[in-house]
Amino acid sequence: MEHLIGTWVAAVLTLIVYSFLIRDNPLFRLAEHLLVGTALGYAALVVLERVLLPSANAVVVDLLADPVPPMFANPVSRIMTALGILWGMLLLTWLIRPVRWLASWSLGILFGVGAALAIGGSLVGTLLPQVEATLLPLRGPAVLDNLIVVLLVLAGLTYFFFIVRRDRPLGRITQGVAKVGRWGLMVSLGTFLGARAVSLLTALVERIQFLGRWLQTVFR
Repeated sequence: MEHLIGTWVAAVLTLIVYSFLIRDNPLFRLAEHLLVGTALGYAALVVLERVLLPSANAVVVDLLADPVPPMFANPVSRIMTALGILWGMLLLTWLIRPVRWLASWSLGILFGVGAALAIGGSLVGTLLPQVEATLLPLRGPAVLDNLIVVLLVLAGLTYFFFIVRRDRPLGRITQGVAKVGRWGLMVSLGTFLGARAVSLLTALVERIQFLGRWLQTVFR
């Protein structure tokens, strides 16, 4: 019974979303609101069950333990734990208009740390691995492929090299290499967009097949 109800809900919501192909309508906006609300509710539950409750439980258990655990025997750990609790309580003042300004301190720390982590994660997790993947060995059986990749990467970087005057010999050479880099960038972006379009078409075909199976159960 639950599977049948879920199938009907999924089919009706799919048709409501596809109604946007005709024109914008209140049912499509309702589906949008349901999607956002469901995603926010799920994220809130995950944070509550996986982060907040386990952290609070660990702090309470460690504080009540006898003797004092090593993590709280360290003064620095005690200070950091107290600051975390204090910043969390200050965030709750956002709900009280007269003292809402107190929450800006916690928000400032939150956004500052979040931006630092995002930049560090981008450098360590994206930029440096891409640079390392580009430094290919120019020897072995794949030397031609590696050489093409290295040259195209260098040409693509040259396209964003704007400090050389174009009316000088070095500038004309740079401009010629930059044209090759521009074509390489266009091919890369086209490949990415093509792969994205294929994935979207795959999702569309899956939804159409799902609607077909649903219609078979309706008219059976």
